[in-house]
Amino acid sequence: MTSASLLASGEAFGDAVDLARKTRGLGLGVHLNLSDGPPIAAREAVPSLLNNAGEFEGARMACC
Repeated sequence: MTSASLLASGEAFGDAVDLARKTRGLGLGVHLNLSDGPPIAAREAVPSLLNNAGEFEGARMACC
């Protein structure tokens, strides 16, 4: 493996960071997520990106 990308709000982010730390010379890219899953910032910090419930508009959230 020579490179990988990380999604900070992804479900496996913590595990991916651990693996990246153990893999010397691994090139890393970061994907910004502005539309899916739970936001990592409070609604007040990014009101133009989130709806009144503090979720991304049109986000595909897992239910129940």
